[in-house]
Amino acid sequence: MDVGDLSSIPEKCTEALRVYGRIDILVNNAGMGIRGTVVETELEVHQRIMNVNYFGTLSITKGEVFVLRESSLSH
Repeated sequence: MDVGDLSSIPEKCTEALRVYGRIDILVNNAGMGIRGTVVETELEVHQRIMNVNYFGTLSITKGEVFVLRESSLSH
């Protein structure tokens, strides 16, 4: 999954649940960085970094939290 592609996250979360039947754990381990100065780096690169490092993690967590809660209650 490309967590930087925020529009794909809900579909991928649904697909994971469909394929595996349940989700017991979520590990948010995507991340990226850059080399270069703020001035040298295009705004789009900074936006991509924020999408991957922050908004992607947030979106996946929000998308799976209810599934994770339900899974933990069923054990």
